[in-house]
Amino acid sequence: ALAEIRKAVASIDRRDGARLRISAIPSHVTRWLAPRLHRFQRLHPDIEIQILADLALVDLAGRTADVALRFGAGNYSDVLAEKLMDDAVVLVASPRYIADNGPIEGPHDVLCQTCIIDTTSENDDSSINWRSWGRHHGLSEAAIAKHIRFNGSVLTLEAAASGLGVALVRETLAEDDLRSGRLEKLPRCDAPTGWAHYALVLPELAEWPPVEAFLAWLRAEAKRSRAADGL
Repeated sequence: ALAEIRKAVASIDRRDGARLRISAIPSHVTRWLAPRLHRFQRLHPDIEIQILADLALVDLAGRTADVALRFGAGNYSDVLAEKLMDDAVVLVASPRYIADNGPIEGPHDVLCQTCIIDTTSENDDSSINWRSWGRHHGLSEAAIAKHIRFNGSVLTLEAAASGLGVALVRETLAEDDLRSGRLEKLPRCDAPTGWAHYALVLPELAEWPPVEAFLAWLRAEAKRSRAADGL
């Protein structure tokens, strides 16, 4: 099997450029990866990137993707898993919402706000939910006055940017909106998450030049992102 993979990799290298298939969840692609890919393309114009955005976890052994980007606890078997960066839970709202409903100066002020819930992370172990956030700050989720629910982190961010309320999100997903001023981070409301961002690759492909180039670029982008977020 290893010889067959090496033969396939060699045949890819002989084509006019190489195609690198990247698997990631849609929110990470939309909010973190895609806005940065132009820098990779400038560095490596000979590598064609194919993004496979799906909530389903791909099996790299099936050779449907070359690199998988995952946000998780790091328990990955039969692959090389490289930790790229940590993340944090933050509360964000639009400047208009804060002006109309503030001041919001800490966790207790959030309880009387409209809290936007991402239903996709309510029951996992990522701690990116209002229950875990409240526990971290010594508050009860039941004390939150009003809720509005969306099934996805990108929808949650857009709802916050539209002025619908306060959203609880991963800081990496909100990074560009915070930098542009479209969203503002609420003070003293951060919380930790036990999960982190990883790049997964089969051991047989780890030394394939396109994979090496992409992983090196990911490390640089993750370092840049951590510096921007203060992580």
